[in-house]
Amino acid sequence: SIGLDAAVTEELWEDMLDWGVEYEGEDPRIGADLGEFDHPFGVAVGHGRLYVSEYEGARVQVLTLEGEPLHVFDSPDGKPLGGICTSGEQVWVVGEHDDPNQVHILTIRE
Repeated sequence: SIGLDAAVTEELWEDMLDWGVEYEGEDPRIGADLGEFDHPFGVAVGHGRLYVSEYEGARVQVLTLEGEPLHVFDSPDGKPLGGICTSGEQVWVVGEHDDPNQVHILTIRE
């Protein structure tokens, strides 16, 4: 799993600009609908799925490995989410960076 702090995220954004990735107007992938993201923070792969935690969106999106959106789980306490990983039948999500002791454990049921 990959968790990125704000400095690393800013550095990656600057790299993307250096690579010539640009959008006219607003990026259509930013938002609150299924398949849109509001400050994605962590990415994990497990159970044949891709899991993305969102800091501002305060949720976890579940996608197929091809990137098709399947489900959204809101943060249990409504607070921003940080890093994410999978282990067995569970998805572990860390709370926001100023409260790293907070961990949410989601159990995957088929």
